[in-house]
Amino acid sequence: MDDKKLNALLAAVRLGSLSKAANELGYTQSGLTLMMKSLEAELGCPILARNYSGVKLTPKGEYLLPYIEEAANALKRLQAEAATGANDLHTAVRIGTYPSIAKGFLPQMVKDFKKENPAIPIEITVGDEHVQDLISSGSIDIAVVEESCKGGNVWTPLFEDQYYAVVPASSALSGRRSISVQELLEYPFIMSQYTELKSKLKLLAGKPAQQNIAINSQDDASLLSLVAQGLGVTILPATTLTDLTDLAVAIHLEPALRRTIGIVMPQQMSKYCTEFVEFLKERVRGYAPGLE
Repeated sequence: MDDKKLNALLAAVRLGSLSKAANELGYTQSGLTLMMKSLEAELGCPILARNYSGVKLTPKGEYLLPYIEEAANALKRLQAEAATGANDLHTAVRIGTYPSIAKGFLPQMVKDFKKENPAIPIEITVGDEHVQDLISSGSIDIAVVEESCKGGNVWTPLFEDQYYAVVPASSALSGRRSISVQELLEYPFIMSQYTELKSKLKLLAGKPAQQNIAINSQDDASLLSLVAQGLGVTILPATTLTDLTDLAVAIHLEPALRRTIGIVMPQQMSKYCTEFVEFLKERVRGYAPGLE
């Protein structure tokens, strides 16, 4: 089965649109449509349902999605390993992660690992919530991210990262020890467009956050800067708050909100990647970032 068809299908599902997937992958829309029809013919069943708003998986497609992801990942790994050659396997540990993890948690872990393994190269890619695509493509070996990014890969939890309300120091809220999610959402709110936090807030508040400013990035430092300028309030995880300035204040949320940070990895890894994963698992025992 052609891996290009599998990857094109996964892109169409992720983007909810054949035209967007074609644009991202460099195909024409008609060419991509033919690829999808060919794939459905090979599988012997319809996978995509098309409507005026785009495409989505059919019930059969939903059932087969984990197997399609597994097949695409396996083909990518096969191609990557074949390309290196038996005597020329890459030795670097290639890690993908979020900006917040890349600023606080991960650098210390890499520093400690390098003390014990100075000869093993480390490569870090800072990306967004689609880092699982980088694993599928063979661009990275593992990702240190939220569980929601695991896709069809192996998931190992590492630690709980607590969320805090972040408000301008000049705000009347700055003297509070805690604030409810419902009350915080009554203020002008700033949030990244790419965050799993949206769904959690909607469940707690019974309605989506009314965003005053939306950021098309996962750069939490930008959110902190906007809050510091008095443009609104936000919610950020403890791993991000190493950048907190005197112009912004972090407040405990009620009820407490947390995200689980862990390792996303394929079924098969190199010896050095396995060593790094085991190192992380050992070092994070009892690790719980937070503010006093």
